[in-house]
Amino acid sequence: MNLKIQITDFGKLAALLRIVKPAGRRRLYKVGTYEACYLVKRHVRKIGFQRHATASRLGAQPTGHFDITRHAIVPRVTGDGGEIKIRIPGIGRARHEITLTTPTSRGRKFLTIPEHPAAYGKTVETLRRRGWKIFRPGRAKILLGYRRKGEKPVKLFALAEQAHFRKDPSLLPTDAEIGNAAAAAMAAEIRRVLAR
Repeated sequence: MNLKIQITDFGKLAALLRIVKPAGRRRLYKVGTYEACYLVKRHVRKIGFQRHATASRLGAQPTGHFDITRHAIVPRVTGDGGEIKIRIPGIGRARHEITLTTPTSRGRKFLTIPEHPAAYGKTVETLRRRGWKIFRPGRAKILLGYRRKGEKPVKLFALAEQAHFRKDPSLLPTDAEIGNAAAAAMAAEIRRVLAR
């Protein structure tokens, strides 16, 4: 899931930007957009170290899902400001609720919800490649698995036709924080140019 944050509100600088030549405006938009992007990366990385509720509940190793910020959060300068593209699955929850339903994009009948430390952050296919024998007992909405013959199967996944995730604005900085970071960087660039 991708999320795009538009940066077009630069507060008190807006009036000044209208009189700056287009090339200068583009330079300021770039400085502001890159600083705002840096703020978003820092924020996402910070929460990545704090958000491990499911991993903690299962006694699993955190996946580092939100710690992939280097290539997943990208700034782009536009004609009237900038935007930050975020390619992190689930990050859209910062702006709206998400409901996943079946069939999935891959045609699966069920969503797999991890119920065991070994299943956390893994797909059924990944576990099978790692030697797990996985099966569904009858029509039960669970997947069981074992690694060696004779082992007692464990519940790896619950199967669901739908999963709902509440909106969580704390996943990203607020629009005001993003705009303020951009505006502050632009103001600093103006002061730097005037001081030359």
